[in-house]
Amino acid sequence: MQNAELQWIPLDIKVLQLDQAKDILTLIDAFENDEDVLNIFHNLELKDELENLL
Repeated sequence: MQNAELQWIPLDIKVLQLDQAKDILTLIDAFENDEDVLNIFHNLELKDELENLL
């Protein structure tokens, strides 16, 4: 076993409009760039057009 840690699995997945999802991804990116934040979890479903923007 390489790694043993808890994992957060959402029970309720949210689907947002494209413009709302872009805003959330911008917020998630800001959290990722903060050195004090260790892990980021979300329950946003990434649709194909949203994944293409990444």
